[in-house]
Amino acid sequence: MRRVAEAVSVRPQEASPAMLSPTALRTTRLVLGLAALGAGTALLATGTGNAPVMVALVAWGVFCLLSLALDVWWARLLRGAPASNAAPAEGAVRPDVAEKATEALRTAAGTVIQTSGVVLGLVAALADNPTPALRAGSVALAVSILIALILYGFVLSALPQMAPESIRIHVLIRYLFNATLLTLGFGLLSVGIAIAAGD
Repeated sequence: MRRVAEAVSVRPQEASPAMLSPTALRTTRLVLGLAALGAGTALLATGTGNAPVMVALVAWGVFCLLSLALDVWWARLLRGAPASNAAPAEGAVRPDVAEKATEALRTAAGTVIQTSGVVLGLVAALADNPTPALRAGSVALAVSILIALILYGFVLSALPQMAPESIRIHVLIRYLFNATLLTLGFGLLSVGIAIAAGD
């Protein structure tokens, strides 16, 4: 297992700046949010597609942009923290924090799996005639469960703790966590809007 940890670890000076920076992840969320907002609004304005699904798409775009704004705000707060509590350089992970961060990710991934599973179970049990909005929400929830299962498997392994300074491992986990968050958000918004619309 230690050989695997050494194979995937990267020293900060060897990794590309694009990989180390959270800019790529933030840019992805910005593009997804703007695309969802624009496409949903345009499709709603032209009357194309199922209205509750388009409203969910617009709401998801707003969710992506708001989560991005909160992420940027949080990063600024961390930069202003006192030196003893300051976060490590972008992309770096302090070894003394790796175990706590891994445990927090385990808990979060488990919560996503449970939340999505409960909502999917309720939709399956109570929806006699699934509408397009419920179907879209159900697919998004199923995808969030699958991504969360992969994330959960990664953070359950000893690898993040064996290689706390490995940038590649923590960048991958960051991407998986954000993908889980975004698919769960779309699923919950789609199901909620479908129920609110009486769809």
